[in-house]
Amino acid sequence: TAQDETLIPPLNSLGMIALYRGDIAKAEKYLEEARVIAVARKSPLLEQVLGNCSELYMRLGKADEAAKALQGARAAQTTQYGAALRTSDAWRAAVLDVNEASGNSALGHDGIALQQVLGAVPVLRARFGNDGFFTQKAIALAARLYQKAGDRANALGLRKYITNKS
Repeated sequence: TAQDETLIPPLNSLGMIALYRGDIAKAEKYLEEARVIAVARKSPLLEQVLGNCSELYMRLGKADEAAKALQGARAAQTTQYGAALRTSDAWRAAVLDVNEASGNSALGHDGIALQQVLGAVPVLRARFGNDGFFTQKAIALAARLYQKAGDRANALGLRKYITNKS
């Protein structure tokens, strides 16, 4: 593995894309390489990489590793952004909230997951707009959770909410 810090952003992005597409093998390859470099170089992107690794580990059925990665991501975020996570950088915490919600859903904690993701949606929408990747990811998760709970009306309403451009 090359230890060039400039490889972290593209590896992390490729890992995110692979996760989104469901190509777990590729996601694991890219994100593990990004993680190794980010940890070794103490990269400012460590929180993003660990957040994505958390989602990857959950999809691989490694709940303990997912929890550790998420904890590391939150610690790195707090160190790097501090109080700004409650103001201008709140979107960063919201991204991790969606990852955590996804993990909670996978563990059968759908009520907790729904509350987490619903709390993240307005923050992500304010930062990325309706069409942003993270906004859409959060809305899709919330809609699936509503659907799973048998609440078709809220699932459909949430999808309409995100397409409302006003």
